[in-house]
Parts: sequence; structure tokens; C-alpha cells
Amino acid sequence: VVVTDKKIALLPLVVSPQKPQPANKDRKKFTLDVDFNDFPELSAYKGCVFEIGEENTNYTSEFNKVEWHEAHITKGTDPGKNYTLNLRWNSRNEKLIVYPVLDGNNLKAALTQYEGRFKEYEKLLSKRNAEEEKLKKELDAKIAAFNLEQERLVKEMQAERKRIQNEAIQNLTVSTAETMDSKVSRMFYINNFGIHNTDCPQSKPQGITVDAEFVVGKSVLRPAYVYLIPYGQNMIYNYSFHQFGSFSFNPQENYYIVASVNEKLYLCGKDAFKKAAPNQDKTTFEFEEINLQSGNIEDLRKKLGV
Repeated sequence: VVVTDKKIALLPLVVSPQKPQPANKDRKKFTLDVDFNDFPELSAYKGCVFEIGEENTNYTSEFNKVEWHEAHITKGTDPGKNYTLNLRWNSRNEKLIVYPVLDGNNLKAALTQYEGRFKEYEKLLSKRNAEEEKLKKELDAKIAAFNLEQERLVKEMQAERKRIQNEAIQNLTVSTAETMDSKVSRMFYINNFGIHNTDCPQSKPQGITVDAEFVVGKSVLRPAYVYLIPYGQNMIYNYSFHQFGSFSFNPQENYYIVASVNEKLYLCGKDAFKKAAPNQDKTTFEFEEINLQSGNIEDLRKKLGV
């Protein structure tokens, strides 16, 4: 985009010629010698006079009676269209906005020249517009091609990521000798969960610490490990059985817990986790068994939304 803008900026500028204006017989005029080197745009006004503009509120008929010692023009309020007439008589100085105008044969000659210049201007303008349009179309084509390539690469990456994930999930269920704990651990690893070993105190969640008890129905679960998972975060806290008495979590966050016993998988969902009221004795977390089809850990992944 930047390169195209620079190319457009480098195209030759085309300036419309100024159309000669006829004189108004009711307006006061001044005849001045003008150096065309200072005001090249006035070259189309050879033989012109300078007419007082209607915006000059300071102009009165008294100006016509003064024999001004000096009169010259400088740039006006609308460059290329009007000029400032500077008048001096002794210590008196006046400024008027004036417009170059023509009449008679001078006007006819100037209009003939203007028509030729305007036709040339239209040709140059048409050429410049065509070049600019060409550059913009080339840019649009490049942007479209870039976007298509980006879409292709994104789809390719998504397909490859899905392939790798599916292959890893299949590998989880290939070995019947693999324990449920190792399957769960590998699932979290594949899905890029950060795993905190809570043997280190600084690795535990900051909040409260309770003596945790895990139950399913009226039976107490005695897993070797449980996985404490903050809801909506790719992170897990791995608690071993000897740490259940110092089970830490932040009561302001939502969690769920995954545990396995005798190759069966159990889940304490976020609602059940909230119901576990901390107390001075044991804090009981209620679990439900997750029935996995043929031990396929994919069912757990879908249930947890990871």
C-alpha cells in the first residue's frame, strides 16, 4: 500500500489552466506592469488590467482621485485567482484585492489560447487518471492474492494441528497396558496445559487450604492423584494422595477435579466444586463417574471442553 501511494505521488501533477475573465465595465480597474517571472500564471493574461473586487470594504471613490506614488501586486487571498494591490501615497498605504481581467481583442486571444491549453490539460489528466487506476488495480490484485494465500496457510495449519491431535488421541487408546492416570496426563500435555507439581508450596493455588475428601455417592474415593483444573485456563495442579490434607485453591475461581481409581474415571464439575463448603474438619467434594467408550480419553476431552 505504501509503495503504491508513493508511485501515485510520483505521477506528474496536472494543473487546470485558469480561464480568462472578462472585465466588468462597472468596476474600477488599474493598469500595471507585471513581471511574469514573479507571476507566471499571468502569462495567459497579456494586456490585462486589474479589477477591484467586491470584497474590498475599504474602497471608496476617493481612491480614484489620488495620484498614487507606487502601485504593485503581491499574492492574494486566493492564489492564482486574485492578487493584493499595494498602493502608496506619501506615508499613506492601502491594500485592495484585485482580479486580472481582459476585454476586446485581448480577451478573444486569451480565450483562444485557453481552449488549446484546456484540451491539453484534459489529455494529461485522462492519462494520469488511467495510470493511477492501473496502480490501484495492481494493488487490489496483490492484496487479494495475499489474502487467499493467508487463508490457505491458515486452513493448512488447522488441518495439520487437527491431524496431530487426532493421532495423539489415538495413541492414547492403543496401549491397553497404559493406566488411566497416564492417559489423563498425556491428554493435558497434548492440549498444552501447564502442569504444576504441588510438592512445591509456591506451585499451589493461592487462597485457602482444606483437608479434602473425595466421594462418589456414599463411597469415598481413594485416588493416588487428583488433577485440580481452573475453569477456562490451560493449567492443572497435580495433587498426590499424601497432599489431600493440605488441598489449596482460590475460592474466587471456578475449578473442576479429575481423578481415577481402578481404571475408572471420575469428575467433580465446577458446580459440584462450588457446593463443597470448607470447614474445620474435612471438606467433601462430590464426584460422578465418567463412562468412557472403550476407554477412549477423547470422551473426557470433549466433556471438559479442552
